[in-house]
Amino acid sequence: MAQAGAIHMAIRVLRWRSVRLVEYGKPHSSAVDFVREHANN
Repeated sequence: MAQAGAIHMAIRVLRWRSVRLVEYGKPHSSAVDFVREHANN
């Protein structure tokens, strides 16, 4: 169950990071790679 909690935390961080990336006008490639890594795990 702890793993599920970690996934939820990662999602929250990714949402915050994606918003920050939009504000700075940067691409989402890093966030996409991060999601793919956790999706494989």
